[in-house]
Amino acid sequence: MTVELSDLLFTLQPADVDIAVLDIGDGSGAALRSTRRVHMHYLLQGNVTLGMADETIELGTGDCALIARGIEYRLWRGGGGSPQKMERVRIDSRADRVPRIVTHARDTAASGLILSAQLGLEREDARTIDAGMPDIVTMRGAQIGLPTFENADKDIRSLPQNLETAGGRALAFGIIHLIYICIFKGFFHTYHAPETIEHRLKNRHIGVEAALRLIQRKPGRDWTVGSLAAEVGMSRSTFAMDFREMMGTTPMAYVSAIRLDRARRLLQTPPSLAVSEVANLMGYRSHSAFTRAYRQRFGKPPKQSAEEAG
Repeated sequence: MTVELSDLLFTLQPADVDIAVLDIGDGSGAALRSTRRVHMHYLLQGNVTLGMADETIELGTGDCALIARGIEYRLWRGGGGSPQKMERVRIDSRADRVPRIVTHARDTAASGLILSAQLGLEREDARTIDAGMPDIVTMRGAQIGLPTFENADKDIRSLPQNLETAGGRALAFGIIHLIYICIFKGFFHTYHAPETIEHRLKNRHIGVEAALRLIQRKPGRDWTVGSLAAEVGMSRSTFAMDFREMMGTTPMAYVSAIRLDRARRLLQTPPSLAVSEVANLMGYRSHSAFTRAYRQRFGKPPKQSAEEAG
């Protein structure tokens, strides 16, 4: 029986879920770490900066981000570098009323309200798919289709308050589940042809899953098929065969796709890095090779992407 994308998405039932609303004031921020479970953040109001080791991403009302397991990152308001006031935060509440965690450096009416959760997956086949996700996946509000609360009617604008009343956790869980499905759906349309879904579910390879995580965590490393195989304890030929069987593409084609997508995100996130710097971070030793590969994938040179981001 053919496995359709919807069959897979029906298996994405979040489990072991903790939920909270983060209230981040101007000049302050929250330091977080995803451990056994992934983190998800949906911006209810305002704007914040999400930062990890080598990049920052600006999020506005209605945007969301999915953070992979084992990642140290920060959320703050005020733009620029991380503020001095950075509180260590844990998302660990399963109360009926969703709690609000407040981090304010000073008295201010302006804040970013974020519906945040940490969650796992119930089924093994869903966890198999999760293994190949990037460290951070972001989606803009228009991609998700939920209303942006600043421009919606009074009832929708009151959602942050409604989450803190009886039954708020059920409401929050429904929103989080919907966004989770949207993220996975978008990921598969970007990286996988529909016919590869059944292959990946039927042909799990632990070594390949480990290699996917390595590629996502360190896309700029000088990877070869041989070096990836050695990292996961497999022979080169077996690894190459298993990778194609599971992913429907070659290891180096997958590395190239991840590098270029990460490069585009860096170029489009202000303040954008120089093209040469992005090329170097993503493992390209030749500016012309990077430009050629980028143009082939996106139909435009990297400089144009940076200029369009403004």
